[in-house]
Amino acid sequence: MTHFLKTDTVNNFIGFIVSLSESIRKKKLSDPCHESETLTSICSVPDTLFNWIDEIPPIQQAGRFGNYAYRDWYDRLLAQSEALMLNFLPEDLKCSTVELVPYFTDSFGNSIRLDYGTGHEVNFTAWLYCLAKIGLLKEEDYQAVVSRVFINQSISAL
Repeated sequence: MTHFLKTDTVNNFIGFIVSLSESIRKKKLSDPCHESETLTSICSVPDTLFNWIDEIPPIQQAGRFGNYAYRDWYDRLLAQSEALMLNFLPEDLKCSTVELVPYFTDSFGNSIRLDYGTGHEVNFTAWLYCLAKIGLLKEEDYQAVVSRVFINQSISAL
C-alpha cells in the first residue's frame, strides 16, 4: 500500500477529484452546464437504478438495518451492469467493460453485509475516473459529472 500511494495513478486520481471539485466551486447544482451526449447517456444510468427500486420494493422485516430486498436489487445490478455500460460505450471501447463493471457494481454497497460506505463512493469516483481516462468524459463535462451524475448516485445510495 505504501508503494501504491506514491504512484502516478494515485496522484492522477486525486487530481481528478480535485478537478471535479474545482469545476463546481462557487456554482449551484442547479446551474446550467455543458452536457455532452455521452454524459447524458451516463445520466440515464441512475434513472434506471431508481426504476429498479420501484420494481423491487423493500420487504417487511424485523431488522432495522439493511433491507433484504436490496440483495435482489443488487443481483439485478450485477446481471445488468455490462448492458448499462454498453449503452454509452462506443464500439471501440466496449471491451473496457471488463474493467469498468467491477468499479461500477462495487459503488452500490455490499449485498452480503447490507452496508454502504465511503469505500463504495470511492469506487464510483474510480468508475468516473476510468471513463475520463478512456476519453469518454472530458474536462468540460466535469461540472455536470458532479451536479448531474455524482449527485444522482449519492441520492440513490440513500
